[in-house]
Amino acid sequence: MERDIGIVARFVGALRDELGIQVDAGALALVVALGLALVVLVLALKVRPVRVVLGRFAVGLPLDGQRRTNAEFFRSATRRLEAFEDMRPSPWHYKPFALRALIRWTVLAWVLALVVGWVLSSILLLLSTGAMVGVWALIRWRDQVRRATVWAWEHRPPAPRRLAVGRGGPRPLALEPADGASGGASGEVAVPEGEESGAGDNADPDDPASGLFPDRDMIRDIRDPIWDGARVALELSEMARPNKYLILPDSVDKEDSTVTVKLPRAWQGHPEQKALLDHSVMTRLPGDWDVMYSLMGRLHVAKYTKVARPPMKVPYLKVKDRIEQESSATAPVFGVGPRGKLVASDFKSESPHVLLSMGSNAGKSSAIKALVVPLLMAGAQLYIIDPKFNSHLWARGLPNVYTCSRSADMFDAIVWLGEEAEERQMRIAEDPGYQPPLRVIVLEEMNLLGRKMRKHWRNTMPKGAKAGENPAFEAMADLSAAGRSASCHLIAVAQMLTTHTMGPEGNTTRENFSTRILGRYSRNNWKMLVPEVSPMPASSMTRGRVQTVSGGEATETQVIYYTDEEARAAALSGTVAHCPVPPTTVDDDGEIPGLTSHKSRPDGKGRDARDTPTGPEDENTPPATTIPAWILEADSSPNSRVSKKPFEMGPGEEEEEIEDAEVVRPIGPTEAHREGLFGSASLDSARRALNRAVDRGEIKPVEEIKKGNRVERKYDPVDLAEWWETRTSAKS
Repeated sequence: MERDIGIVARFVGALRDELGIQVDAGALALVVALGLALVVLVLALKVRPVRVVLGRFAVGLPLDGQRRTNAEFFRSATRRLEAFEDMRPSPWHYKPFALRALIRWTVLAWVLALVVGWVLSSILLLLSTGAMVGVWALIRWRDQVRRATVWAWEHRPPAPRRLAVGRGGPRPLALEPADGASGGASGEVAVPEGEESGAGDNADPDDPASGLFPDRDMIRDIRDPIWDGARVALELSEMARPNKYLILPDSVDKEDSTVTVKLPRAWQGHPEQKALLDHSVMTRLPGDWDVMYSLMGRLHVAKYTKVARPPMKVPYLKVKDRIEQESSATAPVFGVGPRGKLVASDFKSESPHVLLSMGSNAGKSSAIKALVVPLLMAGAQLYIIDPKFNSHLWARGLPNVYTCSRSADMFDAIVWLGEEAEERQMRIAEDPGYQPPLRVIVLEEMNLLGRKMRKHWRNTMPKGAKAGENPAFEAMADLSAAGRSASCHLIAVAQMLTTHTMGPEGNTTRENFSTRILGRYSRNNWKMLVPEVSPMPASSMTRGRVQTVSGGEATETQVIYYTDEEARAAALSGTVAHCPVPPTTVDDDGEIPGLTSHKSRPDGKGRDARDTPTGPEDENTPPATTIPAWILEADSSPNSRVSKKPFEMGPGEEEEEIEDAEVVRPIGPTEAHREGLFGSASLDSARRALNRAVDRGEIKPVEEIKKGNRVERKYDPVDLAEWWETRTSAKS
């Protein structure tokens, strides 16, 4: 063998010398390698399986012979075949056969070129390989490269300031004090002359907080969700790229934002197809959007433009006529949305209760006023449970509004309202034609109200009761679950309404509030209350600017602004339904604390049980002059529990005997405290001590009156004074 190789080498050398050809050893080795490869290929083609595989390789067919998609020679695939529905083919199987063959032959040629280049010139090989890899990377990750380039350009370091040259030589640029700087060079910012420093380009003069847009990832939060639905609506392949069809703005929170969808020319644009595409795009964009289709010419597009936001302020007088026309007895118009459309909440057909979650100084009182005033005009009864004492001073004194602020009054009023709803349902069951008047219950500052209800129940619950069985929270749960059938509707207000705020059954109770109004919300609050609405709209610092969420859709709304005088006048302009006073407002001696009788006032101006605001809860301060409950004519309906006329005696034969007799009337703890029988002790501490004394048998009540879930006890005043004196002496 070695002798034969030597003969061939001598023959090649003689031929080279004869012809004068300079043959490199590497080139010779290359020619020999190619010759051997050709021989191997010819031998392999004689084997049928190899011949079949090489044929598939040459024309772009799958090498295993199994087609996984409906791709053709010149047409890309649009779907998987039924046999491969349970798996996801690679992107390679969605390419047409011709493209696959071209890629295969190109790679083969590139490998051969690498071999040749390595043999002939290693440096040229490395340079060409690096260039090809760089071009491929730029094409493969062109979106990331473009975004990185834009980011680098926007965050480039500032160019050095040139000195302004004028008469007198160079001089420095004008300096302005920076925000928060107290002076000195470190607190100055250079500003070119003729330019003004101020807000950035994103600032909106109509909204001081429009520049505070959410920090969105436009690819992850906007483009990808839109593409998931738009690709199906446009009947595109699973391997279609979103960059080819979607054009997004820098921000979707600006008013002039436009999202463009390029449409395939084969897409017909039938009404059903347009509806599916609109739903796929608009439900994944924050706010309201208009759409315009262009199916003429070579380029077919659908352009989605953000609708102008509601006005900054909506005075009541400007929309008074529209409110009277479009509001109904159970669907009050409370705001204006995009395009000047009025926004209402229907308590009957949409949501039996409304939840307001608004940050501090976001306009909660204005929003409540806008909700309840149209209802009062339609004849509703309004009960305001206000633990802050001063949230709704405009409603004090109105005959169709009842307010309470003391812990005991709020607790008892909520329990009574729950019992009233149950009585209404029983009456409706007996008389299906009975239509009770609409009753709206505003639960103000639920975060504060919940704490007060828990504290009051811990201090007053009878022996054997559990702290978790709070009657007030149970009444809230009952009203939220079955209040609509009794025409009782809740408006719950809080800064952040957690389930704990609404009691042990808070999760179930909160779910009954289908309409939710949010203002100055945080991302956590939004995800907690309306997680089904995504992406989250930008929160605004404008007072009264809220997002009304109903049925999984958010509508930006500016609530209607009423002045106090306008609200009172409007509340009395329609049907006025007097509010029954909860019996728990009447004290143990049949009097209403803190209210002056309209018959006893020297000026002759009458005020009813809802006219005088209740003051802070100070048990040591004696209340104002009180009136018997029978004087109050607060309600003309048969449901009122307050007696409207005094006890009628018989003819005058008994009158002198009663006047001469010394009548000892039982009193309760409240009246005893007002009369000073408990000294400087607070009412709550005296009541707890009295309950313990009754349990130990130290004193016996004269009367026990059951009111709802609690028992009200009355005592002989002489026995009560002696018991307290004995208790005080024993302590000292």
